Amino acid sequence: MLPLGAQGANQAIEDAGALSALLKNVTSSSHLSSRLQAYERVRRLRASRVQMLSKVRLGREKDVEADLRRYADPPGSDVPTTFSDRYKHDYGYVVSRGRANVIF
Repeated sequence: MLPLGAQGANQAIEDAGALSALLKNVTSSSHLSSRLQAYERVRRLRASRVQMLSKVRLGREKDVEADLRRYADPPGSDVPTTFSDRYKHDYGYVVSRGRANVIF
């Protein structure tokens, strides 16, 4: 992750929130594998989009639109293609409202 917009730090905070939500109430080590697989599912696509955007100059989001669509969540949904979209995507995400709010 390149340092544009401090997204590495932001992703670390989101990761911590997702892990907290997913590991809450785990009472047995036998549950860890399924919870970590869920973590991978809920974080990989968003983190991949942010990582890809960290390499792109502001205002050039359209240049990577096709690649970003590979990481759309859910598939086929919109991806950031303008600075405004990117700002909302990068700074408007709340883990507890995102897909990390998984019920087991």
